[in-house]
Parts: sequence; C-alpha cells; structure tokens
Amino acid sequence: MRVAQRSISRNYMRRLNNSLSKRTESMERGESGLKFSKLSDNVADGSRAMHIQEERYQSTQQLDNTENLLAELKSVDSNMKSIQSVMQTVQERVLKAMSDPISEDGRAVLAKEISNLKDQLLQFANSQFSGKYLFSGTNNSTQPFTVNEETGKFQFNGIDVDSIYRSSSDGKYYYGAQIPDLSKPGDFIPNPDNPGVMMPDPNDPTKQIPDLSQPGEFIPDPAGNPPGEMMPDPSKQVPHSGDVYADIGLGLKITGDVQADPRTAFQISFSGLELLGFGAPIEGGDGRQISSNAYDLLTQIENAITPNYDKEALDDMHKQLVKLTDKVGMNRTDLGTRTNFLEQTKDRLEADIDNMSELESNLVSSDPAEDAIKMKECEYVWLAVLQLGSQILPSSLLDFMR
Repeated sequence: MRVAQRSISRNYMRRLNNSLSKRTESMERGESGLKFSKLSDNVADGSRAMHIQEERYQSTQQLDNTENLLAELKSVDSNMKSIQSVMQTVQERVLKAMSDPISEDGRAVLAKEISNLKDQLLQFANSQFSGKYLFSGTNNSTQPFTVNEETGKFQFNGIDVDSIYRSSSDGKYYYGAQIPDLSKPGDFIPNPDNPGVMMPDPNDPTKQIPDLSQPGEFIPDPAGNPPGEMMPDPSKQVPHSGDVYADIGLGLKITGDVQADPRTAFQISFSGLELLGFGAPIEGGDGRQISSNAYDLLTQIENAITPNYDKEALDDMHKQLVKLTDKVGMNRTDLGTRTNFLEQTKDRLEADIDNMSELESNLVSSDPAEDAIKMKECEYVWLAVLQLGSQILPSSLLDFMR
C-alpha cells in the first residue's frame, strides 16, 4: 500500500514540476517576446536568424554609406554649379570685351573682374565636404589645386596641369612626354619593310616618330604587346590621381593590384582634371597656344583684354571656354546619373533591411496572442494539478506517517 502511495506522490510531483516548467517558459516568452532564449532550444531557426542578422548589419552599413554619399554628392553638385556659373560669367565678360567699344580703363575693370572670378574658380576647385577635398582624387591631406608662384601655372598635386595626359592603355594620368598615336591617319603609316612598326608618312616629312626609348619617359610594355611597343613610365604617374570607390552592396571585389573592381563598387571620387580640363594647349589662329584648362585659360583671357587688347585671340579663347563650360555641364550630368543610382540603391537597401527584419522576427519572435492563450492554458493546468494534489497528498501523507 505504501509503495502505491509513494508512486502516486512521485507521479504527482513530476506532473507538478512539468506544469510549473511549462508555465515558467510561457511567462518568459511573454516577457521577452522570443520563441526561445537559447540557440540549443531551436538550432535551425537560431542559425538562420544569426545569418540574417549578419546580412542586415552589412546592409545597414551600406545604407549608411549610401546616405553619406548622397549628402556628399549634393555638395559636389553645388560646387560644380558654382564653377559652371563662374565660367558662364567669364563668357559674358569676354563677349562684352569683344563687341562693345570699351576704353582702356573699362578693359582694366573687366580684366580685374575676370581675375577675381579666376580666384573663385580656384576656391571651388579646392572645396571640401566633411574634411574631404571633393575634386582631389585620393589626396585628402593638402589642397589638390595650386598655382606655381614662379610661372603662374595651374597645378594638380604639384604637377603642371598642361603637362598631364591620360593614357589610353590603362586610363591613368601621367605627365611629361606623351606617346603619340602612331596609327593616326595621315601622320604615320605601316613600314613595309618591318611589319608592325610605324614609319613617318613620306607625304609629310614634318611628322617624326619620337624616340620612345628616352630614359625616364617610357618603358617597354610588360603586358605582352608587340615587341618594341612602349607604355608610360609608372614613375611618371600623377600623384593621388586615382579613383576612390565605396561598398554599397554590389558585391565588392578586389582585383589583383589591390584595387576595387569598378563593376562591384561605386565610384565616389570626381576628377578635378576632368572637370576643369588638362593636357597640352591647343593650337588657335596664327599658331597661338590656347590653354586646355580653365584656370590658365582665364589667365590668358585676362592678358588678352589688357594691357594688349587682342580681339582675335579672345575669339579663340572664347570658343575654348565654351567647350570647357560644356564639359562642366557633362560632368554635372554624370553626377545626376550617379545620384539617381544612389537613390535607387538607398530604396533597395531600405527594402532589404525591412524584409530581413521581418524574416528574423518570424524566426525568433513569439506571437503575443498565441503566447497569451498558451499562458492561460498553462495556468489552468497548473491550477488543476494543484487541485488534484489537495485531494491526493493529505491522505497519502497521513498514511505515510502511520
């Protein structure tokens, strides 16, 4: 008899403890809002939730980058607009100098105004946002654009802008002697005695192939191009003239030369060289040299207005200024395209983060209504077990004591 009573007591205590445990778990879910408190309780859903949390964190970082970039691009657009406005104002002053009969004093006033506009152009070229130079390439420590105190030449990171060119082989900026395009029609023709090598056109003896083996300017191309083909010397690359990229969720990859693959990242840098012009001067009327960059061109315009007024030179300079102003407009168009892409990327990232948050919630968050029902069920069971115990334990204890 006593054995039976002890068995009943043990069974009752197990049921009591089991009911208490379920009731406690139900209360914990209700308070925490989670389906489970330990990964071991649900390894499958827990592992998926951790993976989603990692992806959401990365997307959040990319969204922060995107929002910061959008703010930066607004500053870039504002400064580009100011540069364009300065150059359009200079166009108006040049036309006025060319068309209106102006006295020498009047021309001096115009030249002084253009000089002030030129200083403004330099300031906008060195504009900053959040401590970063907007048109500096990879240079964030010093002003990218300066003026040589001795020659008055416009410089980018210490290099005269009119000596800079962009190599067609790798798209990078170099300075010094430039490898000519030997395949340009009318300049050079294939050498019939030496296939693959160019020679001057016999019909134009003024065209001379330069000595591409000149030390310090060019080196043999290691990329496996035809023997004798040359490439710019890497030591002649313009400092800090590379591009800067950011990760905005395009699957960032790094190439063999430790550079971001442009197809997997967003280019955040804007080249001040492309914006303001670079390269050797072009030839105008009467063989005059017209600058290919906006700053030096404004200096030439200033000098052509006073002291020696030169209307024909101003006409050539005005045409070049129009081209450079249009180039700024094209850069603003490119900026608008990039901004639109970032806006779309921002919307995509926000949608992704919302979807991942919802999915994570479905995996780890409990349903309040369902938890409330389960908690009531556990309470009913708990009360039922207690009531049952009030009927079983008294007689069992008395019997046990006897």
